Amino acid sequence: MRSNALRGASLLALMMLAGAPAIAGEDGAPVPAPGATPSPAQPIAQPSAQPRPQSGGLIRVAPKSVSSTTTVSKDGTTTIRSSTRTLGNGKTIIMHDAWKRDGNTITHEGATTNAKGQTATRSSTATKQDGVITRESSRTGFNGKTSAATSNVTKTESGVQKNKSITLANGKTVQQSATWSRDKDAQQVTRVGETAGPNGGTVESTDTWQRHGDAITREGRSKATGPGGKTAESTRSAEARKDGNVVKRSMKRDRK
Repeated sequence: MRSNALRGASLLALMMLAGAPAIAGEDGAPVPAPGATPSPAQPIAQPSAQPRPQSGGLIRVAPKSVSSTTTVSKDGTTTIRSSTRTLGNGKTIIMHDAWKRDGNTITHEGATTNAKGQTATRSSTATKQDGVITRESSRTGFNGKTSAATSNVTKTESGVQKNKSITLANGKTVQQSATWSRDKDAQQVTRVGETAGPNGGTVESTDTWQRHGDAITREGRSKATGPGGKTAESTRSAEARKDGNVVKRSMKRDRK
């Protein structure tokens, strides 16, 4: 969870430094802002044909996808995306998603049927009102278990405030909050976040991204506190530097 949150924070910070708006989805992917035409999701990555070691030393090669078709259509304010993948064994994976815009609200309904004939569904609603974007979503997996999330994003004078509540399939909840603040003069973005886990543990983190010419650096630290009060701390630093047409990245992480 922390890794996805940090990647989402990094993406948002970089886009904020570049002056582009972004809203992170439940899985970290950008979600279209209400009032804008939603962008269809990217096709699923093809199965790898590289052999993967299995238990007992056996090696299994994932079947190659022999065909894939995707259609995107628009009917008024509704965008529909359908795709079908036919695997080497003749079985298919089918995905269907529909986004609809109604004023300041965008709704999404989607389903995936895997090669075993099992179906997973997903839905979400994003509404923008008085400068606040509220998003509600739910997912039901192939195993029939459902999880849900509610979040609101508020734009402030210096950045963005986000609060999110996640209800896991077992009924327990996770609470997340984060504030992104931007200093245009210093070309700097700072994120302060806190996550309260389902069993009483918490994680507090602070990250700062800053532009230096053709480079963006990041400095961060985290403190995790378990349900029993035991703590663990970590620090991290990273740099992304553009050298001509090449972007070079480096990262360091220390745990205590």
